[in-house]
Amino acid sequence: MARNQEKAQTMLAKWLRYKEESVKGPKQRRPYLAELCDDLHEAEKWRGTIIRDVSRNVAEIQNASLGEHRIRDINDRINKLFREKGHWERRIKELGGKDYRRTHRGYAYFGAARDLPGVRDLLNEREHTQSTQRQQQTQTDRVTDKAKKSRADMYQHINADYYGFGDDDDNELFWREKKMEQKLRRAKIEQWQAHNQGATHNNVSLTEQHKQRLMARRKDECDGNEEEAEARQKRKKRMRLTKISDYVPSQSEIDAVILEKRKQLLLQKYVANEGDTEHGRSLAKSIQIQQQIEKLNENENVDHNDNHNQDQEKKT
Repeated sequence: MARNQEKAQTMLAKWLRYKEESVKGPKQRRPYLAELCDDLHEAEKWRGTIIRDVSRNVAEIQNASLGEHRIRDINDRINKLFREKGHWERRIKELGGKDYRRTHRGYAYFGAARDLPGVRDLLNEREHTQSTQRQQQTQTDRVTDKAKKSRADMYQHINADYYGFGDDDDNELFWREKKMEQKLRRAKIEQWQAHNQGATHNNVSLTEQHKQRLMARRKDECDGNEEEAEARQKRKKRMRLTKISDYVPSQSEIDAVILEKRKQLLLQKYVANEGDTEHGRSLAKSIQIQQQIEKLNENENVDHNDNHNQDQEKKT
């Protein structure tokens, strides 16, 4: 049987190819440069043909029996197709299409090309350099280029202030809020006065009286707040600063606390209102029944012992 290349050169094959070109038109070839294409649809089509060529060559290079030279040629062709695909993706982006571009990783090896002599050592060296670079990036800060702190180092600086427990001890925030409140109140009063400028003299006198009343009330509040602040400062001076200890309770201590809490809940449940509850009555009834059962068992044991003693006496 003749080869495929010889079959393509026969008269029948040539005539069929000529007939197909006369019906469908001449077969289009992919432009050598992506810049020569000005149609977005055509650029998408040529990118699809390149992807199909790449997939076909990648499937072919999986066969390790092709020989070293053939495998190297196919690997070079795949890398060339990837470069050409990048040119077409850049052209598609220029024509207003979708951005298909990804980070280019340089010359790559596919399939059986990864097992060629010298290639495995090159790949191992590349992986080692990449891993060392990743470790350096994770161990150093990107902004300050200093060594990152460990989790234990960060936990040493965590105290009560970190969780915001000491924010209430500082009166600076309180006075800032007070000043802002007074400022907003004055702004509202001025806005109301500007809106009611056409009112009568009586209304003006009323607004002045209201303003004086507000000012007097505000003064009283400020005096009271100052007294509270002074008292708070005195209490703060008398109090000692407490430090958070590193003591962690054991499991037995935690179990004892939980048991005590459960006892308190049961007492609240059954002893509330001097036991005059549904749960209390049911508990008392069950206790009475249990006591009666115990008495009956004791009486049966006594009778049994008496009968046994009488039998022993008769035998003797």
